[in-house]
Amino acid sequence: MVWDIWVRMGHWLVVLLIGFQVYSGEDMALRDRHAWAGIALLVWVVFRIGWGFWGTRHARFADFVGSPRRIIESFKKLGRRQHEAVPGHTHAGGAGVIVLMALIALMAVTGLFASDDLMFDGPLSHFVGSANSSLITQVHHITSKVLILTVLGHVLAIFWHQRLMKEPLIQGMIHGRKAGGHERFGTAVLVRGGLWLLLATLVVVAGLMRVGQFQ
Repeated sequence: MVWDIWVRMGHWLVVLLIGFQVYSGEDMALRDRHAWAGIALLVWVVFRIGWGFWGTRHARFADFVGSPRRIIESFKKLGRRQHEAVPGHTHAGGAGVIVLMALIALMAVTGLFASDDLMFDGPLSHFVGSANSSLITQVHHITSKVLILTVLGHVLAIFWHQRLMKEPLIQGMIHGRKAGGHERFGTAVLVRGGLWLLLATLVVVAGLMRVGQFQ
């Protein structure tokens, strides 16, 4: 195998949460659920950063984060439909992961400080004042649009791999297998990931409950 259960569950959780965020973003009746979905995405980012250093081999940043030269070369190979013999992410795919993580983190964090001065105030908006909160809200909206475009690019890349290069990336994120992958994940990975997820959840949620103001 290549992808452990935490990478796979995280991938599909992010798909569902971003989909919900797009759906609920302009619906004031769903503003509380929208906020908590954003907090869930922030928990995932914290978890994924830690898993990128202490997770399984192909989940680690060291396995797929490359230099600009390697990333450019990887994109060139992608354009030529040239397969890369790597069991985990290619450098192009790794760059996409980092960009998505950064945008999700920025969207989630700005949402904590956002305010519409009417029906919703982010739990940390009282720290920055009305003027700064309005500016951060604009950044939040712009980031959400950039994230949607990036997700669409991600979907296009998956289509390219699946249909034109005949690489079953979607299936791999379901069963965890990919050509060249020979990892075996035992109970230790499940427990270690679960403990790290619990810690990430406690740090984010408990921290916000302590210093934030929830309506």
